[in-house]
Amino acid sequence: MFVFLFFFQTPAHADVVDLTNKAKAQAYEDYYPLIARYKGTSGVTFESYSVYWNATKLAQLEQELLKNKHGAELSLLGSVKIFPDYPAGQNVLGQYFAQYQVSPKLALLPNRYIHLYGGNEWTTVEEMATTLAHEYGHHFTYYDLLNKEQRV
Repeated sequence: MFVFLFFFQTPAHADVVDLTNKAKAQAYEDYYPLIARYKGTSGVTFESYSVYWNATKLAQLEQELLKNKHGAELSLLGSVKIFPDYPAGQNVLGQYFAQYQVSPKLALLPNRYIHLYGGNEWTTVEEMATTLAHEYGHHFTYYDLLNKEQRV
């Protein structure tokens, strides 16, 4: 767990949810209406459940994502979803949802996803960039550990 202290008076967290070792993750998108969807050249689908994030801003968020160092692991990221509030807890700004196979060989599974929270407060790409980069870092790390180093 990573704690953001530089922007907040109280600690804010960004978490990894390991779906391989968890029965079922909460499907937050079942509780919010979809506002906008964008799928760009990266192949990642961006979805907004916040009225402050339209398709144009989602396209800009994709460009922000592509500023991060990336390679083959990008093809395993299926979606980035922005939620209006904080369904995982007030101080949780984002989550990465990892899932992997353990045999015959360790490998990160496709269609991994990132949740970004507080979309009604963090309404610009610049404000969301740090959390997006942090969560993508989890994705990159899981890919590297599993697919290249064969470690969990």
